[in-house]
Amino acid sequence: MKRRKMLLAIAVSMFMLLGFLPGVAVADEHDQLPPNFGFIPNSDEASVSKVNLVNNVEVARYSTIPDRDTF
Repeated sequence: MKRRKMLLAIAVSMFMLLGFLPGVAVADEHDQLPPNFGFIPNSDEASVSKVNLVNNVEVARYSTIPDRDTF
């Protein structure tokens, strides 16, 4: 009896882990595209923009002017 319960518990755990039971979502590796970034210079502002090339959104902007404290 104990062995049967243990085997049942292991089987249920394996099915849940692999996502075979309804209601258990498993992320597919093709659901999202990997991030693809590009860096575009902004010469008017002396900065560089980091742009996500998948959805064309600016992620960050970096200044290319050194800080006064570093001199």
